[in-house]
This record gives sequence, C-alpha cells and structure tokens, in this order.
Amino acid sequence: MDVSRCSIGVFFVFFAVLLLCWCPAAGHAQEEATREALPSGPPPGYPEAGLWDRVLFFGNVSARFTVSDRAGGGDIGGGSIGAVLAPGYRLGDSTTLTLLYNGSYDRRMDFYSDEIGPRGRTERLQNTVTPMLRYNFGPRGRYSVTTSVFYTDTKNKDVAGGGWNDGLYNYRDVGAGLDFGVRGMGASYTGGGRLKLGIQVYDRHYPNYESLLDLATGLGVERDERDYLGILLRAGYTWYARTGLSWGGDYYLLVKRLEDKKVVDFNGILTTDEQRDYFHSLTLNARYRPEGLEAALLGLELNGTLYQSNQNYYDGMGTILLDDDVFIEDFYDYWSLAVTPGLSYDLAALPVTLRISYRYQYTRYTDRMAQNADGTYKQDKQLEVQNAFTIGLRHEAAKDLQVYAEWEYLSVDSNNDYHGVYDYSYIVNYYSVGMSYNF
Repeated sequence: MDVSRCSIGVFFVFFAVLLLCWCPAAGHAQEEATREALPSGPPPGYPEAGLWDRVLFFGNVSARFTVSDRAGGGDIGGGSIGAVLAPGYRLGDSTTLTLLYNGSYDRRMDFYSDEIGPRGRTERLQNTVTPMLRYNFGPRGRYSVTTSVFYTDTKNKDVAGGGWNDGLYNYRDVGAGLDFGVRGMGASYTGGGRLKLGIQVYDRHYPNYESLLDLATGLGVERDERDYLGILLRAGYTWYARTGLSWGGDYYLLVKRLEDKKVVDFNGILTTDEQRDYFHSLTLNARYRPEGLEAALLGLELNGTLYQSNQNYYDGMGTILLDDDVFIEDFYDYWSLAVTPGLSYDLAALPVTLRISYRYQYTRYTDRMAQNADGTYKQDKQLEVQNAFTIGLRHEAAKDLQVYAEWEYLSVDSNNDYHGVYDYSYIVNYYSVGMSYNF
C-alpha cells in the first residue's frame, strides 16, 4: 500500500519525539492482570491492622495520541485515555473486598462486526464497574475464590452526525461471575503454575437497536432482536519461568440465548425456534527468555475460534420477485485460525525496549457465500485474511511510568466485493505516542 507523505512525516516526527523525550511503548493495563495483583491479606502472624492499614489502592492510567490513516479514506487524529482503578479493603487475613473500575475513551478509525460484516466507527466510550469479594485459603493461600457482579456501559459513534446516546450498537451488560484459582499447580507453593476456572452470566441490552421487521409491521415482532443472555465458561493454565520457557493455554465458551430473535426458514418465514449461538475460543501461547541473554524475549501465540448458530439468512435481493431470492442455511457459522509471533529486546545503551509482532488470521465461513460488487452471490464461500504488523519502542522514564511510540499496519482482505453497507476489505496505518503509569 502507498502511504501518504504526510503520514510518513508524522511517523518520523513521532520517533524524533521518542528519541528526544525518551518515549516508549506500553499498552493499557488489563482488568484480569489487575485482579491477579490484588493481595488477599497480611501473612499469618502479622500484627492486627488498623482501619486505614487495611485500605488498598492499585491501578493504571494511560493516554496516547494516535493518527489513523486509512488507504483512500484520509487521516483521523485522536487517541485514547484509559484507567483501571482498584480500591479495596481487607476484611480479614484472607478476604478482600475490591471495587474495580475499568474505563476508556478511544478516537481512531476502528472496525467492529455486527455479525454480518465489519462496520466503521471513530469513537468509543466504555465504563465497567465490578465489585469483587476474594477469599484465599489453603497452604500459603494458594487457593482463591472470587465472586463478582458487574455493570458495563458501551457507547459508539456509529451514526453519522449522531451523539453518544444515538449509537445503534450501544449496549449495557449486567451480570455476575464466580472464579476459582490455584497457584503452584505442578510445582511447590512458590512454583510458576497457575490454574484459573470461571463462569459469568450476564444480560446484554441494546437500547437503540430496533428490529426492521417491527418498524415495518408495528406488531412488536422481534423488537429486541439483538438482546441476549450470555453464559461464559472459562478455563486457563499458565506456567511462568523467569528464564527459559513460559507457556499457557486458555479456553472459553460463550453461549448466547436470544429470546426475541426467531430462526428464519427457507421460505423466509419466522419459526418458533429461538436463536442460539455458541462461540468457542482456544489460545495457546509460549514465551522464551534465553539464559544469558535476558534482554531478549521471544513469543508465539496460536488461536483458534469456532462460531456456531442455528440462525439462517433469507435475502430478498431488494425486489418483490421470489425467483431471485437467496436462502443461506447456517449463515453465521465460521471458523478462524491466527498465529502471532513476537520479539521484545532491551536496548540498554539507549535505554529503550524494542517490540515487534506480526499477526496472521484466516477466517472462513462454512456456508455463507461471497457476493459480487452488484450484490449477486458467487459460488465461493466467504473468507477473510488479516495481516497486522506492529513495531514500537518503550522507555521507563521513571518508576512505574512508561512512555512509548508505536506504528501498526493493518490489512484486511476479503473475497466479498459488495460494499453497499459493510467494509469487508481495508488497510489502515496507526501512528501513536503515549504513556502508561502504574500505582
């Protein structure tokens, strides 16, 4: 892809700022990592703590400036601001009550799927509040049980000229979770093995989404067709080593029960069956830090996903004729494979850390046919290939303060040539500088 001279100039200005001001790469703190960092209480025999001695506070704040340059679509200036805050209180030697907050604002050229195709958006605002009660037990507190409830509010600017409350795909989640963890699996209590099991149940509601069928008939048919009850099952194991090989694996299953969305049959008629979706994801990862060369860290991640739904698709092709109508069974089913190698290297002479990663992802729909530019259907099944390359520099400017510069190249190519509603193929360059602070 040809990159505009302006965008290239912006990129080199970013790295000039990096070298002058010691700016490097760091991402947003993850909510899961914050949960793991929360202590369960003082060690046995610790003197009785006073009221304020039991108060805990952990978190991360981050900010970045980003220029998004889409091929053929111009530049968008923006960035992101995020915060993960975790005030807590020790109720006892083994019990901690925590109020976890995770919020972020993003302005950049972004794409998300409404399950039919990718839709573009430029701004996103998300806030999540999660009260959690964690109890550690067993030798050295190696076992833990965490109960939680959570509320998430997500807003998108995906409507031209619309405000935050107008986003068609704005949604709210209300739910609860239960997590179980074990440290020292496969080793002594101080070993690097950790097992995690969890379940979440939540209700997702799209306040602005209205069924086209309901709007046409006014009969309340499928009025809340996108709302669903989600059941998420998770299992993961991680083995961590200071040098040598660290590895792990995670699996989760998301079951979506849509109570107001009915399955369509081959005649385009709604049946009495309710839509049920199942999303499987398996991730395997490995990191290797060579002994005697601790400055280098090699990484590899493999991911496989499988999406299954009992929903079909009936396309009237925008005409009143029945002869040209198309019925596609299991329209939403697909599978994908992704591989992501990466390298991190500490350049002590500068001092900065260089990070390079590449991601390749192949997605294929099992029954959905690709379309020509005029909307007619091909004989080929729809597929998508994604390539992403990221290079960045990070510098620890002060204790717990990191600054960074980063370039990301993203290319998505699909054999679906119909772009009347969705952007199936696109190329975007992202140029960023930012900072991240842990406390």
